[in-house]
Amino acid sequence: MKINTKAPYYVYHSESLLEGVSMDLYIYTGTSTPVPSTPTQQLFSTAINESVTFEISEIIDGFIEDNFNGDYESNNVWVRYETTNTVNGSDVAGDTVDLIAYEGFPYATDGANAQLDKVVMQSNDTIIANDLDTINIPIDANTYDVTLDYYSKGSIEFTETLTAIDNSDSIIQYSSNSVGDYDMFKSRVEIDGGIVEAKSCIEAVYSDYYSTMDVDYVKVSYNGLEELIQVKEVEECKYTTYKVTFKNKFGAWQDLWFFKRSDLSLNTKAETYKSNVITQGSYSISDHQKKIYRKNGTESLKLNTGFYPESYNEVFTQLSLSEQVYIEYNDQTLPINVKTSNLTFKNNVNDKLINYSIDVEFAFDKINSRR
Repeated sequence: MKINTKAPYYVYHSESLLEGVSMDLYIYTGTSTPVPSTPTQQLFSTAINESVTFEISEIIDGFIEDNFNGDYESNNVWVRYETTNTVNGSDVAGDTVDLIAYEGFPYATDGANAQLDKVVMQSNDTIIANDLDTINIPIDANTYDVTLDYYSKGSIEFTETLTAIDNSDSIIQYSSNSVGDYDMFKSRVEIDGGIVEAKSCIEAVYSDYYSTMDVDYVKVSYNGLEELIQVKEVEECKYTTYKVTFKNKFGAWQDLWFFKRSDLSLNTKAETYKSNVITQGSYSISDHQKKIYRKNGTESLKLNTGFYPESYNEVFTQLSLSEQVYIEYNDQTLPINVKTSNLTFKNNVNDKLINYSIDVEFAFDKINSRR
């Protein structure tokens, strides 16, 4: 089972003559076994009306460290809780439950302890991307082996299989159309029915070369099911295109491109005081009577997407609700915060061609103030 740590996760127990419940909570990384011998947290709750409810997601969320630096990697944590019930003065063994924690944020309408089970960890089935950039598809590879076939002009260009790995930093895996040339060579041979012998000399020739495939759509196959993801590549010649990456509802990194006009602004703030400028009964008119100190500023960007389909309303909802957002800016991956607090959902009937505009703020001061 999953626990999405950006929303409450309830552990409930009720029985006759229940006086209280203690919980040993284990939070750890690496492989799922062995479970640590010492609990991370120990909790206790006195029963009210012979029932107890724990809320544990907030504790677990503090143990997930997952910042984005341009590499598509996600860190999850394993969770086990063991309960002991105090019933009529005696301690009785309760439940032992194993969970995988994601930084997902279920909506209130998803219900309590929502799982958000989705192999392709994004809401949209169409990806609109810069034609000069790569796409990255987040996959929950915890349960099934997942095969992705990349198609261009009706033919498979590349096939990738993601295999479930028992490690907390490999639960979410990312498939991309930026492929090592050796992998591309191997895939094409296998697609044609051939076999590639493992030869270190061949791998060495191709090891430093990567290709970005033109993609029309991607077929994702798992457990006898298939999903199709359409890919539309946009060529923008006039404006600088910005890629924003955010932690989405499912707890995975997702990309969103802004193709049109952007405006950079700087907002400054400072503290002031009045200085005594009198010296020997006089003063210089070049002295600052009002002096400024602790002056700094924060830069902001107004971004415009260009034309997107109505189905992206949900993607922009998740961007607006995400606590972890980054932008590729001047060849750096930088943290930003979404300032736009009001998002008006658009539809094709009212708005015809849909352009989304948002304001973002760099999540640091312009003058370095990190101490």
